[in-house]
This record gives sequence, C-alpha cells and structure tokens, in this order.
Amino acid sequence: MNALTSLLAPLREEARQRLSALSARERRLLAVMAGVVLTGLLLAVAVLPAWRTLAAAPAQQQALDLRMARMQQLAATAAGLKDSGAAQAPAPSEVQRSLEAATTRLSGSSRVSITAGQATLTVRDAEPAALAAWIEQARINARITPVTAELRRGDDGRWNGTLVLSGPATGGN
Repeated sequence: MNALTSLLAPLREEARQRLSALSARERRLLAVMAGVVLTGLLLAVAVLPAWRTLAAAPAQQQALDLRMARMQQLAATAAGLKDSGAAQAPAPSEVQRSLEAATTRLSGSSRVSITAGQATLTVRDAEPAALAAWIEQARINARITPVTAELRRGDDGRWNGTLVLSGPATGGN
C-alpha cells in the first residue's frame, strides 16, 4: 500500500497544479464531464442490468406459468391413475405375456426369460429403435426397468447382449 501511495503522490500533486491553473469555467466544465461519465458508469453497472431483468420478467413468468400448468396436469393424471388402481403392478403372468409379445416384435433371435424376480432379455442383431421400443413397452406394460445391461453395438449398428430388468411385478425393487 505504501508503494502505491508513493507512486500516486506525484500524480496527485500534478493533477492539483493543473486543476488550479484552469479557469473557473474550465473547472466547472471538467466537473460536468466527470458527472456525465460517473452517471454513465452508474447506469451501465447498476440500472441497465436491472432494467433488462424487468423487461424479460413477463416472458419468463409466462414460460413458468406454462410449465406449472403442465406439472399440475401431470399431477392430476398421476392422481387419477393412482385412484383408478392402474398404478398397481400387473400379475407375473401378465408381465410374462407382455414381455413375450414385445419380444416377438423385437426380432426372431431375441428371447426373454423371467427367473428369480428378474426378467432377462437376450438380444442378437437387434435394431436400436426396436430395442428402445421393447424397453419402453417393458416399462409401461410390465412396469419393470433395466437394472443391468451388457450390450455391444456391432459394426452394422445393431445390438447384441443381455439386459436384466426388475420391478415390483417380478418381485424385485
């Protein structure tokens, strides 16, 4: 701090001498210019960011209102499903039937087996879109989700390997 003060002292003294050498009119003009610069800085740093925030607030509020309405709609749908009993897990036989039906649409070389509370899908040369659809059907119809996956993507973009799924209907999770 002392080094900075010692460096600034000669500059401060030179500024005082130059200011005293100016006429009263030039000093007033200099004070007005300093006021204009300080006002511009104050506007740029404090006022304009707040002004932009206020200007963007209505659009943000509208977007948040839309998201809130969507969330309330989803909550009402979930409550309706819960009250209707549709959220209850399907019977194990229903799970097996649903998975087998989805597997036949997957490909001829894929098979599913349900043992020890888990469903295991073995795929060979499965198309990515078909595998994604199978997983979605398992999640929606059988209410089970993947637990582990040992899948490899071939050079042709098809999937090979096994996928283990579990959920309340199979006795897992």
